[in-house]
Amino acid sequence: MTDLPLRQILQKPDASGRLKKWAIELSEFDIQYKPRVAIKGQTVTDFIAEAFHSNYENCCPPGLKKLSQSFVDKCRGLPLAIVALGSLLSIKDKTYVEWEMIHRSLGSEFESDDNLRSMMKILFLSFNDLPYYLKSCFLYLSIFPEDYAIKRMKLIRLWIAEGFVERNEGRSMEDVAEGYLNALIARNLVQVAERKSYGKLITCCIHDLVREIIISKSREEHFFASSVEQNKILCNRIRRLSIYKSGEKFPKLDGLCHLRSLFIFGVDGLSIGSAITCFSSLKLFKVVDLENVSMDSFPDALTSLFHLRYLSLENTKMKKLPNSLGKLKNLETLNLKGTFVCELPIEILKLQNLRHLLIYRYARKGVYLPFNAVDGIKVPTGMGSMRSLQKLAYIEVESSVVRELGNLIELRKLGVIKLRTEDGNDLCTSVEKMNHLQAFSARSMDAEELLDLHSLSYPPPTLQRLCLRGRLLKLPQWIASLDNLVSVRLRWSRLRDDPLKALQSLPNLVELFLERAYNGEELYCEAGGYPRLKDLSLLDLKELKKVRIENGAMYCLEKLRIRGCEELGEVPLGLENLTNLKMLYLVDLPFAFLRGLTKDGFNELVNSIQHIPLIRYIDTRDFS
Repeated sequence: MTDLPLRQILQKPDASGRLKKWAIELSEFDIQYKPRVAIKGQTVTDFIAEAFHSNYENCCPPGLKKLSQSFVDKCRGLPLAIVALGSLLSIKDKTYVEWEMIHRSLGSEFESDDNLRSMMKILFLSFNDLPYYLKSCFLYLSIFPEDYAIKRMKLIRLWIAEGFVERNEGRSMEDVAEGYLNALIARNLVQVAERKSYGKLITCCIHDLVREIIISKSREEHFFASSVEQNKILCNRIRRLSIYKSGEKFPKLDGLCHLRSLFIFGVDGLSIGSAITCFSSLKLFKVVDLENVSMDSFPDALTSLFHLRYLSLENTKMKKLPNSLGKLKNLETLNLKGTFVCELPIEILKLQNLRHLLIYRYARKGVYLPFNAVDGIKVPTGMGSMRSLQKLAYIEVESSVVRELGNLIELRKLGVIKLRTEDGNDLCTSVEKMNHLQAFSARSMDAEELLDLHSLSYPPPTLQRLCLRGRLLKLPQWIASLDNLVSVRLRWSRLRDDPLKALQSLPNLVELFLERAYNGEELYCEAGGYPRLKDLSLLDLKELKKVRIENGAMYCLEKLRIRGCEELGEVPLGLENLTNLKMLYLVDLPFAFLRGLTKDGFNELVNSIQHIPLIRYIDTRDFS
């Protein structure tokens, strides 16, 4: 299957006069890729931009210009070295004495080294300059395989579990850890790989040479080792072990008395028989990550790990958790994403230190998803006692559980499914007590059940992301009052009133996603509406015939997706005013709409869309 740029498709009608059909397996296109990899050909100008980025004009004082050129010369034109050295100097005093001392530390012999040794020396200097609390966090990146996309929240939870994150009065451990990550990114030791359109970091990565440095340092300090071959002999002093490839069995772990953390990466069908013996004999584990391991039952030996803080069983075939799970009283993260566990035992209530409970599975993936595409999990009565919880998603709720949720005042993210109409008032009362809530997702029992959230009089002011899936008679008024909202997703809402007009005054909204959310014929946005919106999706609005965007509205819009709007016969009015629009995705739209994109037959795009760099049309329908 493939897709083609719109200009090519419009020139290829088939014998019947229809456009050729092209299909593609779609994601939701909601990720921005912004790698911080230095590009080739960087000069002293780029070095100065890094070293003086805090300076309003990025100006280099006259007394440091000669040294700046000398630093660049030492980098031998290597982009990564220029960026790393510039980032290091950006946090130093901008004095000749300070810079000269660093210049001398590079050594006179530096110029005679080859390129690789030159760069490695600069990177070692950057590592040695890290404050003590960042060094362990940085070395920890060595546990991940080469070219691995490191998930931001996974890394943060692991750092906390390992004890690397210092407590800070007035800030959560997660916020402190995120500050650590941002500090490493600012020094160009960690690169941003993916961001959401509203700026949220999703994944990061490290340059291959940076990885070589931290692996070297990790080996020196017995901080970490990897096992890529079965039966490899491992140093008994290592504290962390990653398994990337191991055939059908775990490598032998006998004698690794200092081992505290075990990770599995990208290993399908791995048998854990020998690991169970390891868990029985080594009881000081803090971290066990068994992602993708072939196992359908919970190893009893795991429940003997009293010190365990992080346990991931993601994408295993696990179906049930044992009652003995309650022994893991120090557990902070339990990851059950992608498993077949459908109910938590009542013993989960004994885990009073649990901060992150990840318990959902995507039942289906693809372009058109059913109403209940995400499966949640049943939780026992008494969940309100777990007051350390910060993330709870997704849970199937009953009336008693809904009322208890108000006790979880530390929650940052809450996802609930299978809501009945009569649960709405109790859920609103509970949510009003969550003063730290940043993300809230709610789904009704089925597509016909009314989602009633109108009684939420005082929504959490910290709320940034909102996702509602279910029928709404009217859009709750409190949504338009949330100045910190950056993302709103309405699915299957079938509103009668125009949601585009209702939400246009939200000052910080960056992403708006409307899927089966509106049963009307016209969407309208006034001038000045959506001042920061970058990403707009109009999906499966079956009655929609016209979209009007006034001049001066949505002036920051970069991405527009229109899919499955079967009655939409013309290009949205006002597209020509969206000068920042970079991508237009058109999926399964009527032929009349496509003809409206061109003039003079199929030869030229209309003026309203000629300024858009990327336009793609995709048709997944079967006309046979």
